[in-house]
Amino acid sequence: MASDGGIGRHAAAWARGLEVFSTWAAGLCLCVNIGVVLFGIVARYGFGSSPIWTDELARYALIWAVLLAGAAALRRGEHMQIDILVSRLPGLLGRAVDLLRRLAIFAVLLFMTVMGTVYAEKIWGMSTLALNVPRTIPTAAIPVGMGLMLVQFLLIQIGGPAARPPERERVTV
Repeated sequence: MASDGGIGRHAAAWARGLEVFSTWAAGLCLCVNIGVVLFGIVARYGFGSSPIWTDELARYALIWAVLLAGAAALRRGEHMQIDILVSRLPGLLGRAVDLLRRLAIFAVLLFMTVMGTVYAEKIWGMSTLALNVPRTIPTAAIPVGMGLMLVQFLLIQIGGPAARPPERERVTV
């Protein structure tokens, strides 16, 4: 499926760019999470009262951080995978199982992106308790994160080995 020509190189470059973007965006959300938690702690123990919104904002920032980081983790091969069976299968059978695995990944990411979007649109009129913002804002992390992973997955398929970082030592348990 990978292309060695221009499109493969462009897909690999876009995959690297998406990895950098999602890493920085997730890092920013994590910084917001840490900052809000620290602010809540200082306010609670330093001034005797913490704003009610700190817990909610910290939770939503962490949700966004995790889902945004998924695209970077996908490119780096850092999502959990069990390949004890696939690595032992002979040629054609191994390739068939690998194709089935790729199709399943694509289907799940597409399903989560579409259904996450539908759900986020459906709850637009509802507000969060403490922040009083539309619940769509925290819920949109699902279709955005899954959509970024879907794009990253497709870029990796098009870009082939050039779209993946160099192999690192694998951890086996």
